[in-house]
Amino acid sequence: MKLRGQTCAVHRVMYTNEYGYVPGKKQIDHKCRNRLCVNPDHLEMVTHKENCRRRDRARREQAND
Repeated sequence: MKLRGQTCAVHRVMYTNEYGYVPGKKQIDHKCRNRLCVNPDHLEMVTHKENCRRRDRARREQAND
């Protein structure tokens, strides 16, 4: 989406609107694993390392199903 002329990820806008500022080195993780989800209850601010760890774990669990 465009916000004040800048392209922004909608999930980041929703998180910021609900919980406040997201520091530059933090990422917003979709706890539900649905990258299209914008529900603030499904979003959590994490480090890049934690976001990658969760993604890899979800992929391993999906492969085992």
